[in-house]
Amino acid sequence: MSFGASWFRKPIAVALVVCIVLAALITIPILAEAQATVALSPESGYGNSIVTISGSGFTPAVLVKIHFASIPVLSTRTESDGSFTDKFIVPTDQDGVYRVTAVDAKGRKATTWFTVIINPMLVEIKKEIRNIEDKLDLLLKPPPLTGEVTIGALLPLSGDLAAYGENERAAIEFAVEEVNAFLTKAGAAWTLKVVFEDTQAQPSVALEKVQSLAARGIKFIVGPLSSGEVRNIKEYADANKILVVSHASTAPDLAFDDYIFRFCPQDKSGQGPAIARLICDEGISTVVAVYRNDIWGTGLVGATETRFKELTGKEFAEKMPYDPSAPDFRTLAANLASAVETCNADSVLYIGFEEAVNFFKEAETHSILGTIKWYGSDGTCLYPQLLDPAVGDFCVATKFTNTIFAPTKSDKYQKVHDKLVSRLGHEPDPYAYVAYDILWALTYSLLTVNKYDSEAVRAVLPTVTESLFGASGWIVLDENGDRKFGDYDLWRIVEVEAGAKYEWKLVGTWLCATDSISWLP
Repeated sequence: MSFGASWFRKPIAVALVVCIVLAALITIPILAEAQATVALSPESGYGNSIVTISGSGFTPAVLVKIHFASIPVLSTRTESDGSFTDKFIVPTDQDGVYRVTAVDAKGRKATTWFTVIINPMLVEIKKEIRNIEDKLDLLLKPPPLTGEVTIGALLPLSGDLAAYGENERAAIEFAVEEVNAFLTKAGAAWTLKVVFEDTQAQPSVALEKVQSLAARGIKFIVGPLSSGEVRNIKEYADANKILVVSHASTAPDLAFDDYIFRFCPQDKSGQGPAIARLICDEGISTVVAVYRNDIWGTGLVGATETRFKELTGKEFAEKMPYDPSAPDFRTLAANLASAVETCNADSVLYIGFEEAVNFFKEAETHSILGTIKWYGSDGTCLYPQLLDPAVGDFCVATKFTNTIFAPTKSDKYQKVHDKLVSRLGHEPDPYAYVAYDILWALTYSLLTVNKYDSEAVRAVLPTVTESLFGASGWIVLDENGDRKFGDYDLWRIVEVEAGAKYEWKLVGTWLCATDSISWLP
């Protein structure tokens, strides 16, 4: 019997098919167990820079948490193929190589490394300081600054906002001590002196104090705290070329190229978008706004509503301004309860100051107002009177969450923080760090122009701040002399002892660079 070629081909073909199937079956579990990997872009950079992280090989459609060293910096979700791409901010400016770890909800883990390098701008600042010290004789050629160089500080040292004034005064006094030590070491012929004036946070009093300082020949002022005060002194300051640098004014309507500088972001670029993102991320759909009918209140509500509409396509359901000089909170609370019911609102945005305590007492008499979320701002954030048990329960029930400017955490921040805590006996508010930075910015500017001239300092101040990394972080000013960027911390009142003791708790941070919220555990 003879065997043809086709007889041999059939078993060979069958064997090949079996091999292919077995190979596929063997490969499938191998692929399923592919190792998770992560990659960074870039793999090195400055502290506080934005980094893109990409991962693959993770469990599909689960939560992934990213840690930079031991610091949580991001939570994101994987796609259906187990991959993800997102961004985080490098949380340190200390140079070195840091481990970046991604772990998903099923325990799958991958690690890579990021190298933090020193920002050359910091090196240049140190060189510039050394240059100032080496060539101070040249800088102080006639007519030199000599004796005491005086600037003013407008702070609420009495009244309901005196706690802020106390913090800012301590920060300014500490800055003056450091500045004078620096000037002495450098061989300067002058020292810095600050004259404090109490505005009581009242616009009319602020104007009186500016006029009093001007009568003494003072051309530079730190403060005032509120936008209402800044607005009331603006015309006089511009007309008399008095350089004013506020540490906390944020009203958008004060953004002009004038003699007013503001070292805190104005609300259109900072706090307004931060509040809107917070509201949206918490699933809120209908907002009723209650706010002070002044330049700050109307400006912040407008900035928040603008961003809220960009995110949701909706405007606020109702806006209810009140006269801060003569508020009728009983009627306002009743009208708010009616509006919440009519609009089926699920949140209230409250923009006010210390009067919040009295308003909340009236609001809690309407049960519907205690069943929805409330949001606030830097006007009420960390306000100690809101911890009173008379309103504490209401704040806890409504998860009253407030925003406030967040200084960049750094060695310089920590130094100032520790000094202020030792002097005050409590945590300072964030604007104290800004007030501290203003003193140094004015000092460097006066050294640069070498004369007591507000026009000259106004011309160089934006350039000086470009190279100034202060206790509050980088101070980059826009064309109107306002701080361009800034993150905002989120604070909420929590119950420590049932019905008796409450405290403010940091719950997250809105990151300006990514318009996202990093929540704390």
